[in-house]
Amino acid sequence: MSFVIDKTKELNLQPGEYIVIGSGILDAMGIREAHDVDMVVSQEVYDKLKTSGFKELKVILHDSEKKKILTKGDYEICTYWEDGRGKLYLDDLLKESQEVGGVTFVSLEMLRNWKKWAGREKDLRDIKLISTELDKVAKNFHEGKKF
Repeated sequence: MSFVIDKTKELNLQPGEYIVIGSGILDAMGIREAHDVDMVVSQEVYDKLKTSGFKELKVILHDSEKKKILTKGDYEICTYWEDGRGKLYLDDLLKESQEVGGVTFVSLEMLRNWKKWAGREKDLRDIKLISTELDKVAKNFHEGKKF
């Protein structure tokens, strides 16, 4: 199993209550390791976690807006994710999700687009990894191979 899948399952959240964002899917698919779990959750789940040992922080984003996140150990949890389109809430993200190992993640395509928007050095490296993986999937699909 993967670190991200194991850590996500420890929270005992139900499908539709959360989505793993960021590079977690890369860990789950064996593309590269991740060492934390970034998630978007419903407001109800956020409030529940806030009263169960998670610490709420206010972080300043690139546009000087303060965003509330919950942290505890390897987790960073919030109620929305931003990209060039603006704030994306759980319902928005679930429309572009995929499941790996019983855990819901943002799709590789969505992650690649987000990383292009973010444009950090580590994102540029991940874009190459994601593109290689998507090319393999497309090639296998066209060749009729099972996944």
